Amino acid sequence: MSLVLPTGYILDTIGPFRGTMNDASIAERILEINNKLVAWSDGSGQMILDRGFRDVRETFEKLDYETRMPDFLRKGEKQHSTFASSTSRLCTKTRWVVESYQARMKKRRFLDDKIEDSLIPKIELARPYAEEHLGDDENYFLQIGEGDEDILRCIIQSRHSNATRYKSWIQYSLVGDPIRAWYCTYSAGARTIGCCSHIASIIWYLSYARHNDFHSSQDRRRIQQAITETTEESDSEETIDEESSENE
Repeated sequence: MSLVLPTGYILDTIGPFRGTMNDASIAERILEINNKLVAWSDGSGQMILDRGFRDVRETFEKLDYETRMPDFLRKGEKQHSTFASSTSRLCTKTRWVVESYQARMKKRRFLDDKIEDSLIPKIELARPYAEEHLGDDENYFLQIGEGDEDILRCIIQSRHSNATRYKSWIQYSLVGDPIRAWYCTYSAGARTIGCCSHIASIIWYLSYARHNDFHSSQDRRRIQQAITETTEESDSEETIDEESSENE
């Protein structure tokens, strides 16, 4: 769903939402999660709505917005009054701006279908690499140089060999382009067009996952717990055997 000013300026595009949600329920959801909408309009102004938003019209009016919506014919009426027709045309003219924006989006045929992870394999592998890098206490380990505070390094475990680890460096900036350069000891880590999966996993975790309550999957935690318990039992048995040998 898009929030567009009558001038054509696009405030925001929010979504996607489930197909079972109508316009009114989507609008209520946006008001719940996006408080910036209230700040932008300063608690005043007009909301020009389509008829699909009739169930949420009262919600906007409670927030002190003046709502505009095409009028319905009342029972017994055959046509709208002059005033009702004029206000309805205002909504129709403004709605064209929104529909024009949506039409430009639909020209990108690639967006008509689902974008599978197979088309962006680096993002597909970001999650398992991040889960592998998380410690038992769910901490993500990275290093920052003393002299170069804008460069961070992570040592990523290979998913093919337990004995292989790749060192990945990322140079970042707090202004302008956030990612300035990167390098990884992986065979494809020095590429300049795109990056390897190890670099992508670090960027994915730091920029997205850690801000969205990311944790290791239950299956991975269960396996890690089983390995830890097996190791502890093995160490305990070895200790008992050593003590028995000393007593003998």
